[in-house]
Amino acid sequence: LCAARHTQAAGMCCTVFELSGDVGGTWQYTDCVGTDAYGIPIHTSMYRDLRINVPKDVVMFPGIPHKNTEDSYLTSEEILEYLHNYADMFNLRALCKFNHYVKRISRKEGEWLVTVIDLPNNEERTYKFDALFICNGLNNKPMTAYIKGAESFVGSSMHSHDYRKPEPFAGQRVLIVGGGASALDLTNHISKFADKVTFRHQ
Repeated sequence: LCAARHTQAAGMCCTVFELSGDVGGTWQYTDCVGTDAYGIPIHTSMYRDLRINVPKDVVMFPGIPHKNTEDSYLTSEEILEYLHNYADMFNLRALCKFNHYVKRISRKEGEWLVTVIDLPNNEERTYKFDALFICNGLNNKPMTAYIKGAESFVGSSMHSHDYRKPEPFAGQRVLIVGGGASALDLTNHISKFADKVTFRHQ
């Protein structure tokens, strides 16, 4: 969104290909996991009741403050609203082609060739551009560590990328492996419902 805003302000034509149906990227919550209606892997790792783990001043555009002036750590809904307001402030949705999957990028004779699939219409098309920004973020592909013996575990297992809410873990014994922010969050959330939660970090 930021790149689109400033490219447009500089008087250049800009097109944004967005995989989902609206702006907001990974901040868009969905109950769905696995793949979406088009067979594309769900890109968001967003779970219910998530709050940012850095002060809100770190996640804002210069000169555009958050509406919530009281709390330092905002909810995911507040961050998504902020991004929507930013897009509306600069009319960025008009630049976006939503539900478009970028299939291939190549360079030929000084131009960028970007092949996309219009998912609702199942149509493939290649566009030509003079410059290219790749802004797909860091959180859409889960990183799974190898754990010796995990293949013999007979219970259910999941990556935090597919976690959405704690209620399904009610009455269960849960092991959470990892030491990142999501592992700490999930330990806190699930412990309110599970019989026992063990947190393991190495």
